[in-house]
Amino acid sequence: MHKFIQIPAMPRRFTIRTLVVVTFMLALLLALPFRNAKMQREGREWVETQRGHISFLYDVNGPTGRHEIPFVPSFLVDWLGVDMFNPVRGVCLDCEPLEGFGQVSKLTGLESLGINIEMVGDIDFSPLKTLPRLKEIHFTQWSGLTREQFTELSKALPDVKIYSETHSSG
Repeated sequence: MHKFIQIPAMPRRFTIRTLVVVTFMLALLLALPFRNAKMQREGREWVETQRGHISFLYDVNGPTGRHEIPFVPSFLVDWLGVDMFNPVRGVCLDCEPLEGFGQVSKLTGLESLGINIEMVGDIDFSPLKTLPRLKEIHFTQWSGLTREQFTELSKALPDVKIYSETHSSG
Protein backbone atom coordinates (compact mmCIF):
# COMPACT_ATOMS: atom_id res chain seq x y z
CA MET A 1 0.00 0.00 0.00
CA HIS A 2 1.24 3.42 -0.83
CA LYS A 3 1.78 5.99 1.82
CA PHE A 4 0.21 9.29 1.04
CA ILE A 5 2.03 12.44 1.86
CA GLN A 6 -0.23 14.56 3.96
CA ILE A 7 -0.31 18.16 2.87
CA PRO A 8 -0.72 20.62 5.73
CA ALA A 9 -4.12 22.24 5.91
CA MET A 10 -4.46 25.65 4.38
CA PRO A 11 -4.94 28.48 6.83
CA ARG A 12 -8.41 29.94 7.06
CA ARG A 13 -9.23 32.44 4.42
CA PHE A 14 -9.30 36.13 5.22
CA THR A 15 -12.95 37.21 5.18
CA ILE A 16 -14.81 40.49 5.17
CA ARG A 17 -15.92 39.73 8.72
CA THR A 18 -12.27 39.50 9.80
CA LEU A 19 -11.54 42.81 8.07
CA VAL A 20 -14.45 44.51 9.87
CA VAL A 21 -13.37 43.12 13.26
CA VAL A 22 -9.73 44.16 12.76
CA THR A 23 -10.77 47.63 11.58
CA PHE A 24 -13.08 48.04 14.58
CA MET A 25 -10.34 46.99 17.02
CA LEU A 26 -7.87 49.38 15.40
CA ALA A 27 -10.40 52.23 15.60
CA LEU A 28 -10.95 51.54 19.30
CA LEU A 29 -7.21 51.48 19.90
CA LEU A 30 -6.70 54.87 18.21
CA ALA A 31 -9.86 56.58 19.47
CA LEU A 32 -8.62 57.40 22.98
CA PRO A 33 -5.42 59.23 21.98
CA PHE A 34 -7.32 61.24 19.37
CA ARG A 35 -10.06 62.07 21.90
CA ASN A 36 -7.49 63.22 24.47
CA ALA A 37 -5.72 65.35 21.86
CA LYS A 38 -9.01 66.97 20.84
CA MET A 39 -9.92 67.71 24.46
CA GLN A 40 -6.47 69.19 25.12
CA ARG A 41 -6.72 71.37 22.01
CA GLU A 42 -10.12 72.69 23.18
CA GLY A 43 -8.76 73.40 26.66
CA ARG A 44 -5.67 75.06 25.21
CA GLU A 45 -7.83 77.23 22.94
CA TRP A 46 -9.86 78.33 25.97
CA VAL A 47 -6.67 79.28 27.83
CA GLU A 48 -5.62 81.29 24.77
CA THR A 49 -8.98 83.14 24.74
CA GLN A 50 -8.30 83.99 28.38
CA ARG A 51 -4.88 85.23 27.22
CA GLY A 52 -3.27 82.80 29.63
CA HIS A 53 0.05 81.03 29.35
CA ILE A 54 0.68 77.33 28.72
CA SER A 55 3.71 75.19 29.36
CA PHE A 56 4.08 71.82 27.67
CA LEU A 57 6.00 68.75 28.78
CA TYR A 58 8.42 69.25 25.88
CA ASP A 59 9.65 72.76 25.12
CA VAL A 60 9.80 74.58 21.85
CA ASN A 61 13.20 74.63 20.15
CA GLY A 62 14.15 78.29 19.77
CA PRO A 63 15.74 78.31 16.30
CA THR A 64 13.20 76.02 14.62
CA GLY A 65 10.10 77.07 16.56
CA ARG A 66 9.01 73.43 16.79
CA HIS A 67 8.37 71.24 19.80
CA GLU A 68 11.25 68.87 20.48
CA ILE A 69 9.41 65.62 21.22
CA PRO A 70 11.63 62.54 21.67
CA PHE A 71 11.01 59.58 19.33
CA VAL A 72 8.34 61.45 17.31
CA PRO A 73 9.23 62.67 13.82
CA SER A 74 8.40 66.32 13.20
CA PHE A 75 6.18 65.47 10.22
CA LEU A 76 3.86 63.51 12.56
CA VAL A 77 3.65 66.48 14.92
CA ASP A 78 2.82 68.70 11.93
CA TRP A 79 0.28 66.24 10.57
CA LEU A 80 -1.51 65.17 13.78
CA GLY A 81 -0.88 68.27 15.88
CA VAL A 82 1.19 69.03 18.94
CA ASP A 83 -1.65 67.99 21.27
CA MET A 84 -1.32 64.38 20.16
CA PHE A 85 2.22 64.02 21.53
CA ASN A 86 2.92 66.88 23.94
CA PRO A 87 0.73 67.16 27.06
CA VAL A 88 0.07 70.50 28.73
CA ARG A 89 1.69 70.49 32.19
CA GLY A 90 1.16 74.05 33.41
CA VAL A 91 -1.32 76.88 32.94
CA CYS A 92 -1.17 80.44 34.25
CA LEU A 93 -4.28 82.60 33.95
CA ASP A 94 -3.41 86.26 34.39
CA CYS A 95 -5.27 88.53 31.98
CA GLU A 96 -9.05 88.02 31.80
CA PRO A 97 -11.27 87.83 34.92
CA LEU A 98 -11.93 84.16 35.66
CA GLU A 99 -15.56 83.02 35.76
CA GLY A 100 -15.09 79.26 35.98
CA PHE A 101 -12.80 76.25 35.58
CA GLY A 102 -14.96 74.15 33.24
CA GLN A 103 -12.65 74.28 30.24
CA VAL A 104 -9.50 73.74 32.31
CA SER A 105 -10.77 70.24 33.12
CA LYS A 106 -10.12 69.27 29.48
CA LEU A 107 -6.38 69.50 30.14
CA THR A 108 -6.09 66.04 31.68
CA GLY A 109 -2.28 66.16 31.90
CA LEU A 110 -2.28 69.43 33.86
CA GLU A 111 0.01 69.37 36.91
CA SER A 112 0.25 73.04 37.87
CA LEU A 113 -2.29 75.86 37.77
CA GLY A 114 -1.56 79.50 38.52
CA ILE A 115 -4.29 82.07 39.10
CA ASN A 116 -2.98 85.62 38.91
CA ILE A 117 -6.23 87.42 38.08
CA GLU A 118 -9.50 88.20 39.81
CA MET A 119 -12.04 85.39 40.09
CA VAL A 120 -15.55 86.66 39.39
CA GLY A 121 -18.38 85.85 41.81
CA ASP A 122 -18.94 82.49 43.47
CA ILE A 123 -16.67 80.35 41.35
CA ASP A 124 -17.14 76.58 41.07
CA PHE A 125 -13.97 74.62 41.84
CA SER A 126 -15.50 71.16 41.20
CA PRO A 127 -14.09 70.79 37.64
CA LEU A 128 -10.61 70.76 39.20
CA LYS A 129 -11.46 67.42 40.85
CA THR A 130 -11.43 65.79 37.42
CA LEU A 131 -7.75 66.56 36.83
CA PRO A 132 -5.94 63.34 37.79
CA ARG A 133 -2.38 64.74 37.65
CA LEU A 134 -2.96 68.11 39.30
CA LYS A 135 -0.27 68.62 41.97
CA GLU A 136 -0.42 72.32 42.81
CA ILE A 137 -2.52 75.45 42.49
CA HIS A 138 -1.04 78.87 43.16
CA PHE A 139 -3.29 81.85 43.90
CA THR A 140 -1.72 85.30 43.97
CA GLN A 141 -3.04 88.18 46.05
CA TRP A 142 -4.90 89.52 42.99
CA SER A 143 -7.00 86.38 42.61
CA GLY A 144 -9.42 87.48 45.34
CA LEU A 145 -9.49 84.01 46.90
CA THR A 146 -11.54 84.15 50.09
CA ARG A 147 -10.78 82.17 53.24
CA GLU A 148 -13.94 80.10 52.67
CA GLN A 149 -12.91 79.27 49.10
CA PHE A 150 -9.43 78.32 50.27
CA THR A 151 -10.87 75.97 52.92
CA GLU A 152 -13.38 74.48 50.47
CA LEU A 153 -10.66 73.89 47.90
CA SER A 154 -8.31 72.34 50.46
CA LYS A 155 -11.00 69.86 51.48
CA ALA A 156 -12.08 69.09 47.89
CA LEU A 157 -8.51 68.48 46.70
CA PRO A 158 -6.62 66.94 49.62
CA ASP A 159 -3.75 65.62 47.46
CA VAL A 160 -3.15 68.97 45.76
CA LYS A 161 -0.79 71.53 47.31
CA ILE A 162 -2.61 74.86 47.36
CA TYR A 163 -0.55 78.01 47.67
CA SER A 164 -2.16 81.33 48.45
CA GLU A 165 -0.38 84.61 49.01
CA THR A 166 -3.23 85.81 51.23
CA HIS A 167 -4.02 82.60 53.14
CA SER A 168 -1.78 80.03 54.73
CA SER A 169 -2.42 76.29 54.68
CA GLY A 170 -1.94 76.09 58.43
